[in-house]
Amino acid sequence: AAGCFATTGSDHGSRRLRTMADEELPTEGDAGLGGEHEAPLDPLEADGFEDPCESQGGGAFTAGDGQPHGGEAQQVGAAMVASMATLKKRLALPENPVPELQFLTFHSWWTEMNTKRYLEVCFDMKTELFQVVLDKDVQHLNSEQLYNPRTESLRDVTSKDTKVLSMHLHEKLSGNQHAESLRRKHLTHWDLHVGAKINILGRPTTLMQCSLTTGKWLDYQATRLSRIKKELENQLRKYEVLPVLPAFATKPAQKRAVLGGADLRFLLNMIDGLKQRLAQYRPGVAAGIADLMKEQA
Repeated sequence: AAGCFATTGSDHGSRRLRTMADEELPTEGDAGLGGEHEAPLDPLEADGFEDPCESQGGGAFTAGDGQPHGGEAQQVGAAMVASMATLKKRLALPENPVPELQFLTFHSWWTEMNTKRYLEVCFDMKTELFQVVLDKDVQHLNSEQLYNPRTESLRDVTSKDTKVLSMHLHEKLSGNQHAESLRRKHLTHWDLHVGAKINILGRPTTLMQCSLTTGKWLDYQATRLSRIKKELENQLRKYEVLPVLPAFATKPAQKRAVLGGADLRFLLNMIDGLKQRLAQYRPGVAAGIADLMKEQA
């Protein structure tokens, strides 16, 4: 009887050990064995983006300092270059049609004292100086003003004056950008477009027309920045659905396209805001897009 009791106890213990071992073994449906419950892919990796550090299997960082060393650093750099090449290919950024362009030329005009006066504004993108000709041309709307003794004293005032004034300009009055323009050192080529209103020697002046080469350059920059902005929006949409701030809301489309009419400063502000939001989730991707924007400028 004692032998039978011992045999029964050992059989019960072996069955219990087999049950515990079966519970510890993974099943076919668990992650890592090709089952149905595999971890979801990162949304950026599905679009061709890959974190260079994660792609190295966690071995790119040594000594716990968070910095790549030796061959790992080269591998990380190569992975980053490959990711940026994929981004460039998907964005298909346009080429600059006028790479040798140095001066942006704009024209404006107004009526004053029975004369139509034409203003020319040239901006040197190398020196960032404006060259302004206040009276590039003057058309008299009333011929009696020229040969009338009562208006003879106005002849010197209404005559053509083609002196070139070189200066920095500081105020942009249009596009709700007046306060922002005063915080910067001076106006640059990003602030200029057809329809922009700037302060020239105390006179609010609207840039009404631009030259053909200036229009090509402005449209090229507008297309390039718009594609970069759209890419940032697509990446940010994977992480949040927060509405765009009213200050960065998209402007209504113009009924008639104007050569050089896109506000580049507005697009830059949009890109900067989106980049800051994306950097909270994927700082490497946001920095890569920012670097791409700089090297294509």
